[in-house]
Amino acid sequence: MGTIVKFKPNIDYYYSRGLNQYESDNFIDALKNYREAYKLAESSAGDDFKAMLEVEMACCYRNLNLMRETQLMYYKALAGSNPDAAFDSVIGLIDVFGTHGDDEALKYYMDIAARRGFSRDLDYIDAAAQFFAQRDYKVEPTPDKNMFDLGKKLLEAGQFDFARQLLEVIPPSSGSYGEACVKLSTLYNNSNDPEKALYYAECAGKSDGCVENRVNIVLALYKLGRSEEYAEALEELLETDTDDIAGLVHIIRAMAIVGNAEAVVKFGAKLSRISPQKAPMLCYAVALANSGELREARKIMVTLQALFPYDAVVRVFSVIIGNLTEKSELSLLCELPENAENEILYSLNNVLTECGNDKNKLKNRLREPEFYTGILMVFQMGSDNSKRLLAEMVADIPYFERYIRDCLMDPGYPDADKRILLPVAIEKFKRRPVYLTCRDVCRPLYGKAPAKAPRAWRTAYCIACSAIALFGCEDYENELDAAFDKLHDALSSGGSVDETAAAAVVANRIKPVSPLADDECCIELFGADKETYFDYKKRIGKSVRKQNTKG
Repeated sequence: MGTIVKFKPNIDYYYSRGLNQYESDNFIDALKNYREAYKLAESSAGDDFKAMLEVEMACCYRNLNLMRETQLMYYKALAGSNPDAAFDSVIGLIDVFGTHGDDEALKYYMDIAARRGFSRDLDYIDAAAQFFAQRDYKVEPTPDKNMFDLGKKLLEAGQFDFARQLLEVIPPSSGSYGEACVKLSTLYNNSNDPEKALYYAECAGKSDGCVENRVNIVLALYKLGRSEEYAEALEELLETDTDDIAGLVHIIRAMAIVGNAEAVVKFGAKLSRISPQKAPMLCYAVALANSGELREARKIMVTLQALFPYDAVVRVFSVIIGNLTEKSELSLLCELPENAENEILYSLNNVLTECGNDKNKLKNRLREPEFYTGILMVFQMGSDNSKRLLAEMVADIPYFERYIRDCLMDPGYPDADKRILLPVAIEKFKRRPVYLTCRDVCRPLYGKAPAKAPRAWRTAYCIACSAIALFGCEDYENELDAAFDKLHDALSSGGSVDETAAAAVVANRIKPVSPLADDECCIELFGADKETYFDYKKRIGKSVRKQNTKG
């Protein structure tokens, strides 16, 4: 009898499968295969192939309309050294920001494309010219429109009270009044003030009949207990035929709040074919499980695990739904069952207690996959101190190294949490993490600081490395080594590490980089305040003159 050799899939196997699925428009399965290939590429140190797979995964996310994940993958590819992946990433980011009307980010990445010489080979030159022409000659927005735009930005930043105050002073005569009322209605529904929510929804109804506003009316009437009017508004809403992703998300969320599982299933099925957003898809999976359609519910959870591999809530619900044998009574709002959350955290606390002060033993125990969900729950819902302690413990576990890197690059990840993870990443990772600033600028913190440098200088070194990387300088590590003494002197004289590091790089790179020969441009790019920048430049000039005198 012959020997049976077990087939072991390799990178090419997963990549070719992913490519076939992508070409068949099956983007979720393509993503699963690309992710498997990516894991193998990471273990084999195939950086160029990793960057190519990051671009492929970004394209999958883009086709699924998951823009935050799309940006994240493009940022990762842009941070690598593969020029083809960098080219594809810049073009991809131009597409994303151009499609969503983010003029500032679009201009930034067009500038990068021009600076790196990409624009000579691109077909979008005419589009870029048209974009800049529109910026130069477009009609200036009215003060009311500016107020509305600022209000939306405050909403996105989570500053709800400030946003409400701003939106409420937009006058009825303004062209932005209807949209402002829709946002105010949503705000008041979320803060459980249905009377004001209904008032603003009715104000908006005269000038804006969007899905979000119809949802606001249904929710407000439901909370006020006005049964007959609620039934009429609900019937009208359920007849809505829309492919708008935001509209479908609003409907599913509202139907979960009012407990209408049938409507969640109806609109969830539609959204899953267009763009499987995390929160509404969780509601959809729970609604399916509650109705006894366990097989379909599990399919949705498999999809969510492929799209959001580091989400604790997704992992918990995957286990819960996977263990069901009959209809469930889970919350449509996807609130974690108390017993499930307690069990997970209890087992994690037991390990922490058992290991006591033995850090090596604790690190080894935390490598066991059964504790991953509990660790993610602490990262996503725990205290700052708990996050900091756990980050130091698990940073060298490959799964959590990938998680921390992704968090640092994620444009939507809270800055407060980034400040907790960044020092851990700089100290623990063999290669520097990639950190995203509030300006959505991708800054690779690669390079190796001198071994004897104090921690503050090491941090400044990495920040300076990241700034040079923005110029696309291939030999930036060597260039920075030559300038490190200047950076050292600047830090010795006090001042902000971030500002001084940025100023050091700017002052050191003005002459070699022709597109940035202008001081104002440099200041705008790096966010260094003028006083710090020019003070540093003056000090550098003095030290150069002294050296020349000695010579």
